[in-house]
Amino acid sequence: SCFAIDTEIYRPLDQQLTAALRQSYAGHSPIFFMPCRPEPIKGKPLAIEAFARYLKHQPRAMLWMVEWGKEQMNVGGSEYYYEKELVKSLAIERNVVWLPLMHKHALVRHYNAADAIIDNVNPVAGCCGTTMLEALSCGRPVINYAKPKLWLRWHGSVPPVLQAKSAAEVYKRMLELEDESTREEYGAKGRTWVKETCEMKLIASQQMEIYREVAEF
Repeated sequence: SCFAIDTEIYRPLDQQLTAALRQSYAGHSPIFFMPCRPEPIKGKPLAIEAFARYLKHQPRAMLWMVEWGKEQMNVGGSEYYYEKELVKSLAIERNVVWLPLMHKHALVRHYNAADAIIDNVNPVAGCCGTTMLEALSCGRPVINYAKPKLWLRWHGSVPPVLQAKSAAEVYKRMLELEDESTREEYGAKGRTWVKETCEMKLIASQQMEIYREVAEF
């Protein structure tokens, strides 16, 4: 089974509901959002390096990340502080916004306000947390490395993400996402995939079937 996603909460929002949020960052476009935890398995430094390269092409781009802080992390604070130092060393602080931890409804607004989401781009893992699935459910294009063999074996299909497992590949995907039709295509496919694969009621039904099989055994 997969994470259970409530597709009624994580859904595409009308632009009017995200207009104020987007307006507060007027002049910045495109906006990439990477809200996942600062854990080594996520490969966030690769995304930061790719974004720094992208800024040379598009100086008005912006990257949103979340200010998790050491006390919220289950692996210590070293990776979090390394990311901040990396942003500083690359001299891209003006284009990186550290957002506070937020309620899920605010998170949904940020997913919808961003042009694209970045999740796990670690070349080793090839999996995901909830960020990728929540963003796909919101109809947003996601840059993520989903290892085909892993997903086909355990889930029967590979999520329709823009595959990337290096800084160079993330940069390439950022360029591809400048095309509005590409963003819309991946967003629509992602929403459909989540509803067919990870929707909350579907996962609950599958789990109940497993419980019945165990009870009968």
